Amino acid sequence: MIYFDNASTTKIDNEVKIVMDNAYDKYWANPSSLHRLGFEAEKQITGARKQIANSLSISDKNLFFVPSGTIANNAVLHSFDKKGSNILISKTEHPSIFEAGKNIEAELRLVKVDQYGYVDKDDMLSKIDENTSLVSIMHVNNELGSINDINRLAELAKEKNPKLYFHSDGVQAFKKICTDLRNIDFYTISSHKINGPKGIAALYIKDPSSFNSLYFGGGQELKLFSGTENLPAIVAFAKATELDNNYDNISKINRYLRQEISKIEDVKILSAEEDSSPYILNICFKNIGAEILLHYLEMDEIYVSTGSACSKGHDSRVLDAIGVEDSYKGGCIRLSLQKDSTMEEAKIVVDKIREKVEIIRRIIG
Repeated sequence: MIYFDNASTTKIDNEVKIVMDNAYDKYWANPSSLHRLGFEAEKQITGARKQIANSLSISDKNLFFVPSGTIANNAVLHSFDKKGSNILISKTEHPSIFEAGKNIEAELRLVKVDQYGYVDKDDMLSKIDENTSLVSIMHVNNELGSINDINRLAELAKEKNPKLYFHSDGVQAFKKICTDLRNIDFYTISSHKINGPKGIAALYIKDPSSFNSLYFGGGQELKLFSGTENLPAIVAFAKATELDNNYDNISKINRYLRQEISKIEDVKILSAEEDSSPYILNICFKNIGAEILLHYLEMDEIYVSTGSACSKGHDSRVLDAIGVEDSYKGGCIRLSLQKDSTMEEAKIVVDKIREKVEIIRRIIG
């Protein structure tokens, strides 16, 4: 089996799984309980919080655990949702931002992107005014791999309106590319994209007093995200941050895939060569159905995706936003890598893609 759908989710690492299983056995008490077992559980969460915060070069006092990146992203948008204000997001944001934006009282303003998915800074600035409360721009695009210079965008946005806040969805960036949050007010990260467990994510909040929580209850996470903490997942998340992302090797594999797939007739590579995450490669074949190609590859136990797994059953707005031609738009697949992906796997994937594309083209004429 070759699994090249890691932008959707990654397989939990064995070392991470051991830590998680151990936590289920040893630290099963409620961290809010006042007895010794509760104290020991709370101590584990405190240590994990510090470890994850250190990996972002932030204070642990500014890191808050949440069940998923979707919940974190939704929470940030709704925290600044106020009638009479406006919120800016890019046209290529993850569904957890884009769909949340459709359900706010504030005016939603969509920022243009170029052919590779990079945010148009001039368009962003033209849409910011004195009523802009929040700008949310994804760090690494989940379908294309485009890396936005979020610090520069935040700096420019705040020069136009010093009162606004800047959020970035860093789920596809965290532990894969350099992360600098000096101008960022909110930043979302997730465990299951870095070989950790599902069901746990975290939100960086520079100034917790600026955040209006939607969640009320026992007062956990500084009263911002009440609810009993998922301790086994939290300590496993921390362990996952220790893993080597093998960036140099993944970059070599990406270059190989790019070079060999570009030799196939009538193909477009949508992911930019520069300022793009090597873990994501989006390619399109002319007049071929992506789902057909996906299932042909699946016959040989090769697993890829047709875009964001969070947009299942829908056309990609990302492809519309970057202006992909109709003849190519239906034939786009995403290959996404993780730390343990190998060159041997990549060579097999290239050969099988070439073979399946030829078969499909012969069938459809």
